[in-house]
Amino acid sequence: MVMHPVIAYLIKTTDVSDPVRSARSPVVTVPIVYGLAWVGYNLIEMSGQNLGRGLTKPHTSV
Repeated sequence: MVMHPVIAYLIKTTDVSDPVRSARSPVVTVPIVYGLAWVGYNLIEMSGQNLGRGLTKPHTSV
């Protein structure tokens, strides 16, 4: 989902050969993908795990 728009952008804006474009696309996409993964992990995954722990914690009655 990230690499396709990046490659399309590189095709439109650069006049370089395919091997050079192929080498540039991971340089651009890897930081974006890792950044999105980090945000998704911290905002979605960890929040869901904390919510699940709170819902499954045994309740004590006095």
